Amino acid sequence: ISLCRPQGTTNRPDVRYPPLPYPPGYTLHQRPLTATHRLGSNPLDPGSAGALIASMEAPTMARTRPDPDPTKAIGYARASTSRQDLSPGAQRAAVEAWAAARGVTVVAWFEDLGISGGAELDKRPGLLGAIDALRTHGAGALVVARRDRLARDVLVNAMVERLCERVGARVQSADGAGNGAGPEAALMRNIVAAFSAYERMLIRARTKAALALKRERGERTGTVRYGYRVADDGKTLLPDDHEQAVIARARELRAEGASLRAVGRTLLAEGMAPRNGKGWNPQVVARMTAVT
Repeated sequence: ISLCRPQGTTNRPDVRYPPLPYPPGYTLHQRPLTATHRLGSNPLDPGSAGALIASMEAPTMARTRPDPDPTKAIGYARASTSRQDLSPGAQRAAVEAWAAARGVTVVAWFEDLGISGGAELDKRPGLLGAIDALRTHGAGALVVARRDRLARDVLVNAMVERLCERVGARVQSADGAGNGAGPEAALMRNIVAAFSAYERMLIRARTKAALALKRERGERTGTVRYGYRVADDGKTLLPDDHEQAVIARARELRAEGASLRAVGRTLLAEGMAPRNGKGWNPQVVARMTAVT
């Protein structure tokens, strides 16, 4: 927040100005949320990262906020792969063990599943919800199993740390890396964030090289259309009997007049789950039931 004098006015030493925030000839002006714009989120969208940051920076008169309770914590888990050591269950167990050893109660849990650690903050609904819950629950810590679960991007890491600090909370890692308020802990947090970002770039480079090698060999790359599988030669597509049966059942339901969402619910009820094991996306149902 800054006080800006309109153009064309000058300071008058013979005039005694009243106390802030309303000196005569001044207007109240809020600086742009530079970090918000860099994250590409809209401050006017109530569910965006920009709205969360704006709500923390919005000017208020004599606002008081109760001190956060150090015995309360918000748990957060993120998983972009199916690795067992990084599963949401394993992360929860690590966080709960950390909390139990310190007499802390995890009052709420938030997750971002299938989301990369390099994703921007406004594409992380679980993380945004966890940060907002720090205020609503008066919690003193946002706890993750490991700091790379928070993010694999230095900017996002720094933004989350800043948002937590503004409500009097801290990010805590169950493995202990970077916990604490001293300069050594801050240095460790920066090192962990930098190496997490490096690891993400390294994985991306290796994946890109592997795909290029497969293309040179003439092997198939990319997602295989539902209902088919890749043959042993790595090139030919063959019908998958189970998935073809799911497609046939979905087409039967559509022929009976069921909506795309109703088809997805029925398939799940009959034990026919998609490849990711989650719910059926209506667009996927539409593609697989389309007559070609």
